[in-house]
Amino acid sequence: MHENGIEPNVFIFNTLIDGHGRKGRCKDPLKLRDEMMSKGVEPNSVTFTALAKGLCKAGEMEQAEHLLDEIVNCNLEPNHVVYNSLIGGYCKIGLMDKALNMLEEMRFNGITPNKITYTVLMHGYCKEGRFKEASQLLDEMINLGFSPDSVSYNTLISGFCKAGRMEDTFKMNSEMSLRGLVLDEVTYTSLIDGISAHDHQKDAKFFVVSELNS
Repeated sequence: MHENGIEPNVFIFNTLIDGHGRKGRCKDPLKLRDEMMSKGVEPNSVTFTALAKGLCKAGEMEQAEHLLDEIVNCNLEPNHVVYNSLIGGYCKIGLMDKALNMLEEMRFNGITPNKITYTVLMHGYCKEGRFKEASQLLDEMINLGFSPDSVSYNTLISGFCKAGRMEDTFKMNSEMSLRGLVLDEVTYTSLIDGISAHDHQKDAKFFVVSELNS
């Protein structure tokens, strides 16, 4: 770009940062951030969102969390995507206490958790086998006025199936149907895998009969 007389602007830098981040490269986006600032190009919300997503994907959580201070220093405010990325990053490596700290900080800064926030946390709890907390989050989500979608229910159904908790699985399945949500390929795959892996033949018959009668 420099050779062609083109000076990179914030849009070009953001595109490059996002591209490297999507590939899980954590050093290149940070170098680009430093380069853009050295050239007097001010990072914006899109810059920090791309950085947060990239660093969290690479598991560089300490550096990702430091972005919160940088965002404030640039007179910007962290958004849903930044916080959800941090929460998801901590859930991915099993640090649920850290994820909850991010949730509390998010609320403290006046950002209301959204459907994605709750779904990410539910997935984290299911991954750790903490199904009670995962189910409580679904209830909290509903009480706050959010309507769970197929992704929310499939997150719990998948977790229950992997743990062989078929009774809880069918309860979620029924609740999903009552809310008018159609069971999709992800739901059926989780149910079939759960039934097969844990030899729940009676559950299989019950499920088939229920579906035929629905």
